[in-house]
Amino acid sequence: MSDLSHRKSLSGAFASTLKPPPPPHPSTHGTCHHPTPFQTYALSWSAYPSLHGPSIAVGSTSEAFDNKLRLLSTVEVDKEERGGGGVDLVVHGEIEVGYPLTKCMWQPVDGGMGSVEVLAGTSDALRLWEVCEAEPGNKKGGLKSKAVLYNKKIEHAAPLTSMDWCTLNPVNIITSSVDTTCTLWDLNTGQAKTQLIAHDKEVFDLQYVAGSTDVFASVGADGSVRMFDLRALDHSTIIYESPSSTPTPLLRLSACTRDANLLATFHLDSPTIHILDVRSPGASAIDLTAHDSTVNCVQWAPGSRNVLASGGEDGQVLVWDLKALSGAAGGDKERDSTRVLREPLLSWTGEGEVNNLGWSAAGEWVGVAWGKCVQGLKVVSKELEEDGGGWRSGRGCAIDVTVARAYSGDERNRTES
Repeated sequence: MSDLSHRKSLSGAFASTLKPPPPPHPSTHGTCHHPTPFQTYALSWSAYPSLHGPSIAVGSTSEAFDNKLRLLSTVEVDKEERGGGGVDLVVHGEIEVGYPLTKCMWQPVDGGMGSVEVLAGTSDALRLWEVCEAEPGNKKGGLKSKAVLYNKKIEHAAPLTSMDWCTLNPVNIITSSVDTTCTLWDLNTGQAKTQLIAHDKEVFDLQYVAGSTDVFASVGADGSVRMFDLRALDHSTIIYESPSSTPTPLLRLSACTRDANLLATFHLDSPTIHILDVRSPGASAIDLTAHDSTVNCVQWAPGSRNVLASGGEDGQVLVWDLKALSGAAGGDKERDSTRVLREPLLSWTGEGEVNNLGWSAAGEWVGVAWGKCVQGLKVVSKELEEDGGGWRSGRGCAIDVTVARAYSGDERNRTES
């Protein structure tokens, strides 16, 4: 069987379990599906337990000045109401945001803002919202504006392309902009602490590396990945550059949540994801090559060194396990320094291109923004736990529970299980 036919059979098996059934019950055990009146893009799964259950924030993308930020809460479905039980996504709040959000993020655990749940997002400015109780019959009561932060040193602030909230020091947020800069914000003062020229062209994405309050990486239209240390801003390190003579933009970046040396990124209009090791700059360490069309998003699983998910214009969500490279199926090399992984661990295929995705805090779910809907895919299966675990690519809900335990940061659980 060819690589392509094998992958399609894997994708079909996964989709048969997780593809949303028709109304009136659009969610089943192992999946949840929420239709929206708008095209979805920005998406973030809450990083801490909410009073209203785990929450997903999703933003619309529209050229008109009428964009929305919607807050969805998860609700457990009774087994008697629906065979096997499951989860539904219900609207807890919605607010108008004007310009489309390029990214949204929930505050980290112990974010220093008391018991109030806070959400941040980037568009024309860095904006903060807090979650509040919705008034009866008014779904827009669930979110209210907390702050709008502009760089007051600049007369006309350029649009922001992305952001990252510092997990270890949650009073700090860094943002990237089309004006080639990155800015460090202090939420206590509401002011920009530092702004630096980061790239030669637009900066499209950035993220703190694992375990750091000062070191972050960024990607941009100049086709480079650069690393900065806020304690020494007089220089930066170029980790990777586009190999073509005419640099191809790098659109998104995901830093491994467990290993500060690993980054994932991809080029504009490319089906390939590059895994970079900052200890070996200049070339991709691993290429992931299973998408049939342009990649739109990639994100490392919480607390894992080896598992990440990606989505693309082929409608597929692929879950990758880099450990597969140690086996017979993953040892290929197209270049002397780059290994190639051609087979994902899991795949799911939707009915439209995947715009964005995000992992839940425990690594049990992947939330997917595609078309006019939000899809939740459960990747830790109770059935597999009862069966003794193991990777079951044909079962749909198929990430072994021992891997989910490893997400919490305790590798010993993997071997003890």
